[in-house]
Amino acid sequence: MHAGQSGYVEEIRHEALIQLLGAGRTRAHLLVCTGDFVTLDTVIAEVWASEPLSAETLDRAAATVAITSQRTMQQDPEFGLRQLTDIALRAISPGVNDPTTAVMCIGYLRNLLEQLAARADLPAVVETGSVTIVVRRRSFAEGLQGSVIELGRYAVGDARVACALLELLQGVATAAVAAGATCRLPAITEAIEAVSDPALADARTDLDRALLTSRGAAARAAARGEFEITSPTAR
Repeated sequence: MHAGQSGYVEEIRHEALIQLLGAGRTRAHLLVCTGDFVTLDTVIAEVWASEPLSAETLDRAAATVAITSQRTMQQDPEFGLRQLTDIALRAISPGVNDPTTAVMCIGYLRNLLEQLAARADLPAVVETGSVTIVVRRRSFAEGLQGSVIELGRYAVGDARVACALLELLQGVATAAVAAGATCRLPAITEAIEAVSDPALADARTDLDRALLTSRGAAARAAARGEFEITSPTAR
């Protein structure tokens, strides 16, 4: 099935898709998820059916993937992460130089990522009767890469912002461990190193280096499950 138009995937109506494909034994692999940009010829799904499906059925099935001109937060929570990340990136740009706004955005990113870290993954396979749908989901690691790691690339020259990112990762690791979601710890550890190493290499003063070293050590300890509840860092 092709997208048939260009834009962002806003919503995928899984139940409607299952009903449309319900005749005979059918398996569909959805190749896109909410927030993806597609073009007219993008293949959005591959379908295998025990009985031939009509062109009308396939067109109606393709229409269960709603496409709009702009990303929205309909079924797309990662868009919220993207917006906060973009605001923080603009704030730490040389033309703006507003680390306070960046740190505020990082605080709200922490709130969202802690909730995502503790939340169980949605199933990748949906089966109803004779229909099986394999769904593409964005991983938790992708969320970290598109927010924390991206911010870390631009925050190396500002120890305050880099420390806020490491504090975020400490909180996210703590939330993952508390929820038993230890499968997410490798991605969190990777993000810690991606933020900490460049920031330490670019530290301007001994005080900055000491703060970054301390915050990095606390984040790594949390990712090993050695966490404790502490008050937020005063800023």
